Amino acid sequence: MNRKAAKQFLLAHIAAIAAVLLLPLYARFADFLSFGMPKCLLHDIFYVYCPLCGGTRAAEALLRLNVAEAFRCNALVVLSGPFVLFFYLRAWRRLLRGEKQLWRVPAWVWIAVVSAMVLFGVARNVLMIGFGIDPLGDLWPVWN
Repeated sequence: MNRKAAKQFLLAHIAAIAAVLLLPLYARFADFLSFGMPKCLLHDIFYVYCPLCGGTRAAEALLRLNVAEAFRCNALVVLSGPFVLFFYLRAWRRLLRGEKQLWRVPAWVWIAVVSAMVLFGVARNVLMIGFGIDPLGDLWPVWN
């Protein structure tokens, strides 16, 4: 087993656990931490959703095991979960085999991810502006 890769993998797990444990603290102080800064430039200035708008709410709903609510908040977060799990398990396999590079992701995956994000962002804004479908409800007063 490659010691450097194992150490990096362990640190990534510690950071992920710390992030999950600090989520309630973040939820409590999020408004204070972002004082004077827009939460999302597309949302606050152009009144459209970016592909990640609602992602935090979707992650919180997934932590509560409420998949329907998470899907309503941001379907992209929910649908990306199995892919993230796949690459996570693949990294474990590489670690156990002693490989040096754990997180190698092919270029076509990055292209697919960016394409999916752009399509999702365009589709959710077309549905909101053109058809009045706003699952988050944040921008309903602006466009209707």
